Amino acid sequence: MESIGHFKNEVFFTLQGVIMTIEIYKTPEETAIQLRISAKSLANSRSKGGGIDLPFIRLNTGAIRYRQSDIDAYMKAHFIDSKKENDDGEK
Repeated sequence: MESIGHFKNEVFFTLQGVIMTIEIYKTPEETAIQLRISAKSLANSRSKGGGIDLPFIRLNTGAIRYRQSDIDAYMKAHFIDSKKENDDGEK
């Protein structure tokens, strides 16, 4: 397999002329560090619902993983630009 570059969180490889992408997966601890929250908050959101609405994968070993692309989408969806006007027309 030969690496032909990367874009954001995906790495592109060629395998006999076919381009594949490899997604980055993070543990709950790695995800919590990136989001600057506790791993316990992520665990509570998974078990009780609500809170941090972040998709996760449960492997058949019971291990939990989060896709970097989902973390990025969550962060983008919750981005607030303080320089833009809010709903009341104030800055």
